[in-house]
Amino acid sequence: MSACTTAAPTGLNVLIEYGYDGTDFHGSQVQKSHPTVAGAIQNALERLYGAKLRLATASRTDRGVHARHTGASVKIPDRCGPRLDELARALNAKLPDSVRVYRVRRVAPEFHARHAAISREYRYRWREAIAPDALESRYTAYLPMRLDRAVVCEAANSVCGVHMFYRYCKTESMPDDSSCRVSVSTVRWKGSRGEFRIVADRFLHQMVRRLVWALFEIGSGSLNIEAFQASINDGAPLPRIGVASPKGLTLWMVQFTKVL
Repeated sequence: MSACTTAAPTGLNVLIEYGYDGTDFHGSQVQKSHPTVAGAIQNALERLYGAKLRLATASRTDRGVHARHTGASVKIPDRCGPRLDELARALNAKLPDSVRVYRVRRVAPEFHARHAAISREYRYRWREAIAPDALESRYTAYLPMRLDRAVVCEAANSVCGVHMFYRYCKTESMPDDSSCRVSVSTVRWKGSRGEFRIVADRFLHQMVRRLVWALFEIGSGSLNIEAFQASINDGAPLPRIGVASPKGLTLWMVQFTKVL
């Protein structure tokens, strides 16, 4: 296939919907020296179109974090390369099995995946067990203890609403505005397994994993629930803030505004 151009194209704006197993990637954003999810998709696109392209992802995930369904927008040349209805299959043929493109669709010229995302849902899964199960160890965190389930659920429910989460953001990534509007925050249990589900308009860097760490501390009796609630309501300091393992975290779904 001949190259269209060496410059960034100004053709068709598309939304690529995809998911990935993040175990072997250094996060979702493009990095020069490490393999990333966006880097893999961008490289596959550039091989297909013979042009430099820039992917705009809806959300960023850290090393080892997974995604079930997310999206990225990109402008592709409209006079060369695969047809739009063939692009998902063409991309999957060039991507590792740990990244799968579900659909590619045309979007408005001004559509930008990060700005057009109106809500994001994360789920964090863990299991109370002594040792990991070989078939779920890539996607589940393990706790060698039993948690107080009632207090964990109470703490999770109290996260709903608009709160200041700067105590739960990685310091060097702190934005000017640390408020997030959380519409869903629940924990459900099935046997020895627990799942934290949270939906918000935005998330700060490492926010979900730090909240999960706090839930574990509360459930084990190491953190007072009142201190936790004060930290999100008033920004009250905590003695320390830890970060839960990335392997239990999945970006479950991104909801977008109208695409066309």
